[in-house]
Amino acid sequence: MTAQAAYAHRPGEFASAAARLKMMNAVLAQNWWAVAIRGVAAILFGLIALALPGAAILGFTLLFAAYVLVDGIFAIVSAVRAARRHERWG
Repeated sequence: MTAQAAYAHRPGEFASAAARLKMMNAVLAQNWWAVAIRGVAAILFGLIALALPGAAILGFTLLFAAYVLVDGIFAIVSAVRAARRHERWG
């Protein structure tokens, strides 16, 4: 099923939930290998985390620190933009 076939016949009308589900299933069926690679990677990372818990905790801590840093920067930029438009920025 193509993406266009999943949409209703009238312009501007979206597909039903069943049609969207069929379309998502078709995309997953075509890209099964990506789902399989993700699963294998998750298992490998889990085994590494069990074998080297110190390294896993350090890695998770660094990942969380990077996330918090980027999120903070985006929050400050968003607050400054909202203040310039005289909107609530808190």
